Amino acid sequence: GRTVTDKSLHGRPYAIFFGFTRCPDVCPTTLNRMAQLRKTLGADGGKFDIVFVSVDPGHDKREDIGRYVELFGTPIIGLTGTDAQIERIVKAFRIYYAKVPVEGGDYTIDHTASIFLMDREGRFVTTIDHQENDQVAVEKLKRAITQA
Repeated sequence: GRTVTDKSLHGRPYAIFFGFTRCPDVCPTTLNRMAQLRKTLGADGGKFDIVFVSVDPGHDKREDIGRYVELFGTPIIGLTGTDAQIERIVKAFRIYYAKVPVEGGDYTIDHTASIFLMDREGRFVTTIDHQENDQVAVEKLKRAITQA
């Protein structure tokens, strides 16, 4: 319910992912994976934030995102905004997303499926690709957590 900026996230490493709550596969799979990776890290799992940014403000309201991130059993910061705010963040992270019409007049969204890892200063560290194995992902998370 409050505005979040890169300054708000300053001080802790974070993993940020862009998607939408009605996503049938990539988004729930990715957020579930992040929850599992956090558990795999044990005590280090609490040393970074997971941030989910909806690129679908037309459907995803604050309450929808809150309910959605609660499904994954781990703290996740769920964000959305106005179309202009979403445009600014996707431009900053160089995210691809596009509405794709579906039968019946609705739409789905194609979007970047990578997780961006940022250090505690908000600097880009690396990405986790959805096809990488968990051992590689854990090592990347460790690097983001320990990077000064």
